[in-house]
Amino acid sequence: KATVSVLNCLSVGTKMAAADSLLSWDTVRPADMVEVNPNDAAELLVATYLLVEEDGEPQRRYGTVHRMRVADDAADGAVAMTLEEGVETTGVFDMKWRPRGGDGGDAGTWGIAGADGSAHIFTGNTCVSSIALEDASQCCLSIGWKPDGGSITYASQSGEVSLADAATGDREASWQAHDHEVWVTTWLDDHVFGTGSDDCSLRLWDTRVGFDISIAKRRFDAGVTAITPYKNGTVLVGSYDECLYTFNTARLKTPLVASSQLGGGVWRVKPSQANPDQILVAAMHGGGYVVDASTHEPVTHFTHHKSMVYGCEWVSPRTVATCSFYDKILHFWRTE
Repeated sequence: KATVSVLNCLSVGTKMAAADSLLSWDTVRPADMVEVNPNDAAELLVATYLLVEEDGEPQRRYGTVHRMRVADDAADGAVAMTLEEGVETTGVFDMKWRPRGGDGGDAGTWGIAGADGSAHIFTGNTCVSSIALEDASQCCLSIGWKPDGGSITYASQSGEVSLADAATGDREASWQAHDHEVWVTTWLDDHVFGTGSDDCSLRLWDTRVGFDISIAKRRFDAGVTAITPYKNGTVLVGSYDECLYTFNTARLKTPLVASSQLGGGVWRVKPSQANPDQILVAAMHGGGYVVDASTHEPVTHFTHHKSMVYGCEWVSPRTVATCSFYDKILHFWRTE
């Protein structure tokens, strides 16, 4: 692994608001994902991952996907949540809802990347498909939905990436995309998707030309952990180098915007649907941030998590949810 360079990153400035917790909830197991239903903004999923190691016993990996309804009252500033029946599953590394408006399944369809070496597709609380990696002894680390909801990409700790039909589970392709763990796979349009890896590279792939070689590649000084399509042909990229970048996908050499260091690896990145000028960031040891899209300067910082912040999500135009791992907690807080 490459040594992290800080030549292009400055320390975070102080012109930002500090957020307080509006509501917190014990996730019981270590929490690493929080995702809102794109068809129902009041429905939230929170995923967990627990590794159990005992002398003389094989490793065991457990997970839970909690389901909840969230009410954000803008009038009095209160946030309330109601827990619903969830799902016990394998340890969850990644989780994503089927895209809104996609014709690849029901509006309540979502998928996880499982520690058991498979991507699992659920409708409601029912698993309707399990799609194994070619090497099922590896953990499945990431899942990505094609915009029409008909296909998924899923990736492993060995660098393998696969493309499959989401409805049938039929694997359409599998190839060695990276040299190390693939932390993220995200579709940018109907044909092109990106992958980011611990081999310190971001790669773009096009289904129309096959997977013998990526159509674009960029090296970073540390592993690539987040890829999120933004607007006007741009993409947001996060890295273990603690910075958030905006790139034009046609010109990956130089970022359009690069943030200061945020105090931890940039694990998840979520632009606000209501206000695209604000971007929510889960920055691991750095906590939760909302940053300005044009400058990547922090607007609001949430520091009440006591361990790595892996999951983040917009609940309303100003209210967000973040979850952290070892302290097993979900917080709701509000940005400026």
